[in-house]
Amino acid sequence: MQSYCNDPLEASTRLAALREMFVGDHHREEAQWTSDLSLYLDNLGDARIMHVHHWLEANTSRFASHADITTLLRKFQDRVVELKAGLQLCRLVCQICRLLCVAPRHHIGDHTCHTPHACSFVCDFCPVGCGLPAGHDSKHM
Repeated sequence: MQSYCNDPLEASTRLAALREMFVGDHHREEAQWTSDLSLYLDNLGDARIMHVHHWLEANTSRFASHADITTLLRKFQDRVVELKAGLQLCRLVCQICRLLCVAPRHHIGDHTCHTPHACSFVCDFCPVGCGLPAGHDSKHM
């Protein structure tokens, strides 16, 4: 059975697709947004794991004592560990702004938040955006 997590580019591409599916409010604290994204990814992974686990139980329970089934279940557990590891975020600081890196943990390349790197806050009193780098410490009015 081949592992699907060995290619860092493929892992990054898959994580990026899952991240795009996450709908989160970008006007909350970065740490909370990143925690919510991590929880979302963990829940997706857990749902997939449970789905496959139930399928395996239903279709292998009669043959539980066979060596091939034992090997299959052991390999499934190995893939569970790989899946959970592949869904973990880097969480170091983006190299361009101050948001957290949302690439896979242990990724290759620059740390990036995959945003435009500019604060998206728009003040109620003026029509222009903040203009500071994303994740800045300054308070908004």
